[in-house]
Amino acid sequence: MHGKAFEHMVQKTPEGDNENPASEMNELEIKIEMPQEMAGVCCDAISIETANEPAQHSKVELKKTSGGLTIKIRSEDLSSMRAAANTYLRWVGLCCELMKNGTNTKTGAGISAGN
Repeated sequence: MHGKAFEHMVQKTPEGDNENPASEMNELEIKIEMPQEMAGVCCDAISIETANEPAQHSKVELKKTSGGLTIKIRSEDLSSMRAAANTYLRWVGLCCELMKNGTNTKTGAGISAGN
C-alpha cells in the first residue's frame, strides 16, 4: 500500500454511565498518507460500502483529507473493531493496487481514476 498509516485507538467510557457497559464504545482512527487523486478514488469506491452497511457492531467513517485518507471506526468490542479495520484496510490496499497497475487483476479490464 502507498504511503504511511498512523493509528490511534481510544477506549471510551461514557461519563456517569458505568452501570451500562453496552454503551461503551471503542474508537480507532487510521490515517493513510497517499496522493489526493488516489485517496479520492478509494474514498468514492469504498464509501459505497459504508453507506449500505447493515446495523452491525461497528460504525465506520471514511474521509478524504489533504494528506490522504482517514478511516474512523467506532465499535462496541475490540474483535468487531479488528474485523472492520482488516476489511477496510484490505479494500484500500486493493484500490491502491488496482490504480497502480491500471488493470483489474482478475478480468484484465483497464481502469483509471476518471472512470
